Amino acid sequence: MTLDHESALLFIIAAAKQNTKLTSEFIQQVNAKVMAKTGSVYNTVFGEIDASKGTFRKGNVVAGNRYFPNFDKVEALTKKLIDTIASKIDSLTDVSKQLELSFDAHFDLVSIHPFYDGNG
Repeated sequence: MTLDHESALLFIIAAAKQNTKLTSEFIQQVNAKVMAKTGSVYNTVFGEIDASKGTFRKGNVVAGNRYFPNFDKVEALTKKLIDTIASKIDSLTDVSKQLELSFDAHFDLVSIHPFYDGNG
C-alpha cells in the first residue's frame, strides 16, 4: 500500500511539472496507482469492477451512517468538481487561497466517493 501511494505521489508530481490538465481520466489514473496492489474486485449488476483499475464505482456505498451520492451521479459530479477547480486555479496567486482550493477539492472528491476504495 505504501509503495502504491508513493507511485501515485510521484505520478502526480510529474504531471504537475508538465502542467497536465485535470480530467476525470487523470483522477482515475491516480486512483488506479493508489489501489494497484490492494484493490478488490466488486461484482455488481453491471459486471465486475476491479478497484485496482481506477474505474468509477457502479454501485451505491455507505460508510457508517454516511450515504454517498448515487453511483449514476458520480461521473457528472466529478466533472462538475473538475470544472470548478479549473475555473479557480489559474487566478489563485495567494498560497492560502491555493491551499483552501486544494482542501475544498479533496473534501468534495471524498464526498462524491467516486471509487469503491482509495477515495481519500
